[in-house]
Amino acid sequence: MAYLQPTNYGYVETPAPGGAAVSPWTDVTLAVGSLVQDPAGIISSASYGATSSITFGVGDPGNIRGPLTPFAPDLPMWDWLIEDPFDFQAKAQVLVQLKLTATPNDAYLIYLGVYDGSVAINAGLYGSIGCTTGATGCNSLGNTPANGVPAASIVANGGNLAIAFNVDGAGNSPRDVMIRSTSPTGPAYGQKICSKNPTAWAGTAMRGFLGIGATASKGGGTFPGIQIRYQVIDTF
Repeated sequence: MAYLQPTNYGYVETPAPGGAAVSPWTDVTLAVGSLVQDPAGIISSASYGATSSITFGVGDPGNIRGPLTPFAPDLPMWDWLIEDPFDFQAKAQVLVQLKLTATPNDAYLIYLGVYDGSVAINAGLYGSIGCTTGATGCNSLGNTPANGVPAASIVANGGNLAIAFNVDGAGNSPRDVMIRSTSPTGPAYGQKICSKNPTAWAGTAMRGFLGIGATASKGGGTFPGIQIRYQVIDTF
C-alpha cells in the first residue's frame, strides 16, 4: 500500500515496505509547440525547456474565464500530454506540481491543471495562485477561482503549487481538486479543496496545462525559473 507523505512542496506518494512500485515523477519540458493559445499576443519572449522563462508585454493577457459566452479561457495556455488513452478505472489520482523563482510585481494569476485538450468551459480542473497576494484557489476550466487560505506574495522569491486531482472511474474524468501553495516569503502556506465535476470532459486523453492570466491590463514582466512535474497514481 502507498501513502501520501507531506513535504514542503506538497504531497509525494511513497510505497509502504513491501508495497507495489510507484510511478516516478515525470518532468515537463515546455517547447514552442507547447503553446496552445495566446489570443492577445501578450507573450513578448520565452525561453522553453525543463526550466522555462516567459515574458509578458504590457496589456490584458486574458483570463481563465473569458469575457464572452460561452466564457472559454482567453489567456495564454501551454499544455503537455499525460496519457492517451488514460485508464480512468486503473488510476486513482493525478498529482501536478509547479515551482518558479519570481514573478512580475503585478496582480497576475497562475493556473495549473488537467483538461481533455479542449479550451472550453468545464473541460478540465485547475488550482491557482495570485502572484502579489498568494490567493490560493481552484475550480473547473472557464470559471473564476474559489479561493481558500492564501499563502503570500510570490513576486520576489517565487513559490510553488502542489495539486491533487481525483480520478472518477465511473465518469471517465478527473473529479475534485486539492491544492497547497507555498511562498518562501513568510514562509506561508495556502490551501483549498474544491468539489468539482468537469461536466464537458470528453475523449480519452488526459493533458496537463499551465495558464497565466489577469483580470485587467497589467504592466508586463518575466516569470522565470518555471518547472513542472506530474505523477499518475495507480489504484491499489
